[in-house]
Amino acid sequence: MLLFKTSGQTFESVIRNEKHAFPNCPKNWFRGETVLVSKNKADCIHSEKQISYTMKLLEIRPTTDNEIRKYWPGNDSRWKYIAICTETSHVPNPFNLDDVHNLSSTQHYKDVQIFAKIKSEDEALILPLLTPSSSNTPDEIISPQQYYEGAYQKISVNSYERNLKARRECIAHHGLSCAICRFNFGNRYGELGEGYIHVHHVVPLSKIGKEYTVDPVKDLIPLCANCHAMVHRTGTTLTVDQVRKSLKTRLRKK
Repeated sequence: MLLFKTSGQTFESVIRNEKHAFPNCPKNWFRGETVLVSKNKADCIHSEKQISYTMKLLEIRPTTDNEIRKYWPGNDSRWKYIAICTETSHVPNPFNLDDVHNLSSTQHYKDVQIFAKIKSEDEALILPLLTPSSSNTPDEIISPQQYYEGAYQKISVNSYERNLKARRECIAHHGLSCAICRFNFGNRYGELGEGYIHVHHVVPLSKIGKEYTVDPVKDLIPLCANCHAMVHRTGTTLTVDQVRKSLKTRLRKK
């Protein structure tokens, strides 16, 4: 995952043309990599968030004079390399990197002038922000609710209300692999599956009152779609240990 920063003056051009330019050749990039397009904070208006679009990188190569004159007139001597992108997509809930809880170093990204590689440990925290959950499994967190910072958070919930930030806290601690079978959608499906996992409430929300205190580490756990379905298969919510034991017993018989 890459971070491309741009000024407010060139932001619309970068999005419209799916191109960005650099004075030096960026390193450590690959074709198809996700790009976060970040408008400089000083150029954001009122409550506007910096990251509202993503793209897919096709290539980075030396520019031509015609390209610079076409896309960035008046900057002929500055831009030496051009990034060609595709698949521009609007972020469901625009955000600033400052907003991402448990990020390894927000200062690292603040100091970036034009281009940076997102640290691998930060990708798992950012990916859920880029892909809205489409699961309708009962205990899957799918809708935002109020959520304050701290180890324990008080949120209002019912059977139809969930919290995306609690989901991110859970994934940041437990990772993106299923806690029962260790299946990882990113490992199996590549970029298509990156960041996808169900988040299961250890205590079913139907058994909790209108308000409760949730610990994203103790009360939530990542499960693949199959294991999550098995947890609810009998009509009585099974524990993660019960389903894990059933799976291990089945594997030993093979």
